[in-house]
Amino acid sequence: MVADVVALGRAFIEADSQNPPGTERAVLETVLAAVRPLDPTSVTVLEPSPDRVSAVLVLPGPEAGPLLAVNAHLDTAATADHQWPAGRADCRVEGDWLIGRGASDMKGGLASVVAALHTVYAEGGPACRIALHLVADEERGSVWGAAQLADAGLLAADACLIPEPTGLAVSVAERGVLWARLRVQGEQTGGGRPFSPSSAVLAASRIATELHGASVTTGSPRLDAEPCSVGVVRAGDRPNAAPTEAEVQIDVRLTTADDPSAVLERVHALARRAAPENDCRLEVLKLVPATGGGADHAWGQEVARCLPDGEARLVGSPGPSDARYYRALGIPTVLCGPGDPAVAHRPGERVAVTALHSAARAYAHLFRTYGSRR
Repeated sequence: MVADVVALGRAFIEADSQNPPGTERAVLETVLAAVRPLDPTSVTVLEPSPDRVSAVLVLPGPEAGPLLAVNAHLDTAATADHQWPAGRADCRVEGDWLIGRGASDMKGGLASVVAALHTVYAEGGPACRIALHLVADEERGSVWGAAQLADAGLLAADACLIPEPTGLAVSVAERGVLWARLRVQGEQTGGGRPFSPSSAVLAASRIATELHGASVTTGSPRLDAEPCSVGVVRAGDRPNAAPTEAEVQIDVRLTTADDPSAVLERVHALARRAAPENDCRLEVLKLVPATGGGADHAWGQEVARCLPDGEARLVGSPGPSDARYYRALGIPTVLCGPGDPAVAHRPGERVAVTALHSAARAYAHLFRTYGSRR
């Protein structure tokens, strides 16, 4: 490798970009310094809020070649400093592991991309045009990152690769998210009196029990149906009175086969069955549809051919990523990166050094060949 993938990974990790509070400036400057020797033909930086910076870098390539976007988010999920024995800036190599906040999600993958770019340009350049989309705020919904690039018309591409941690499987679809609140009405009672059978507190507890683990979605290719999950049950402000209202908040992971309105109706029906005497009102807190389809599958097969065994698994991802912004524009998009999503956002987050090198070789192969068969 012309660029040391481990050194790049360490540099990116040590540029702290926890979100919240959210400040990507230091890591963006570090990445820009690493890519500058490749002589980008254009660099566009967006800063919609102080220190919430994203950038689009277009690299030299054949004028007639297709445009490949590589999206990488710069922020990392925040974890309490006390959970990292050496503090928040701790980054180290132990055996085959690069350890540090963001190592798996997704500064390790970004390091593999940059290392691959250095290799390919040292050999004469790619078969396609390449644009790096370095974005803020993916961990908190992408409001200050990919959404801003989309609004500015900067997401144009023929295909997109996102090096999210997938264990170098190729994700061609991802679950959507539905968060909903059920407001349960009931009779108010005072201290010293047994709760009414229509108590909002008791009704909410029955509804939570009914919904948690319930099947309300439909499976689709590479996205199995997952049960509903209850995350919040809230009622009252003192122990000696039953309130007139309680609430239950749920998380449902959607598949590409799901109609969100039909899912909501199933949820509401289960709530009415659990508490038939109570008025229960349902409201949507967040809705991100599932994405992925035939074009993503075909692009995923092309990416898979560049991986070490050429037989990478095509899989689905458990939740939404920035891929949804590209797919909304009809841009085939896949996720494929080193690292294990199960260790992301956790103390001791890590990625295997061997996986970083494997990813860099695969990305270099893709950059050399994408567009050459067109």
